[in-house]
Amino acid sequence: MLTGEESDDEFAKKVIDYQLQKEKIAEDYARNHPEGFVIISDRSAIEPSAYVGTDKVRSILSQFGRKFEDVRDSYDLVLHLTTAAKGAEEFYTLENNAARSESAEDAIALDDRMLQVWEGHPNRIVIDNSEKGFDAKLKKIILAVETHIKTRLGSKKKSDDSEYADR
Repeated sequence: MLTGEESDDEFAKKVIDYQLQKEKIAEDYARNHPEGFVIISDRSAIEPSAYVGTDKVRSILSQFGRKFEDVRDSYDLVLHLTTAAKGAEEFYTLENNAARSESAEDAIALDDRMLQVWEGHPNRIVIDNSEKGFDAKLKKIILAVETHIKTRLGSKKKSDDSEYADR
C-alpha cells in the first residue's frame, strides 16, 4: 500500500516485482500447457524506466538477480502504441479516460521516454497514428501479432522438420 512517504524508487521496485511475478505465473502456466499459448501483456518490468530512469531500473532489477537487457529482450514482440497526442491530437482527451491524467505535452514526453526504454529490442514495432482512428491502430496491432505468430510457427516447423531429417 502506498503511503505519502513512499518514494518513487520504492514504488518502482514494487511495480517491477509485481510485474516479474505476473510474468512468471503466465510463463509457468504456458510451459505446463504444451498445446501452446500466446501471452499478451500491456506492461513490462522495464517500463518504470520512463518514470524513474533506466539506471534506477537497472539497479532494482539487479536486486532481483536480473539484467535490464535480458529482461528487455525476453519479450518476443514489443508493440509501442504511439500516444494519440502525437499525430492524432483530435482524439487525445482527458474526458473519455479516467485513468489518463497527462496533458498532451506530458503524454508526448512520456511516449518519447518509453520509446527510449525499448531502444535496442530486437523486435519492436511502433504503431503510429499515420492512419486516423483507433480501428486503424487495432488493425495494425492484429496484423503485427498474426505475422509474428506465423513467423514463429514457421520457424518452429522448420526446426522440427530438420530434427526429423537428422534421423
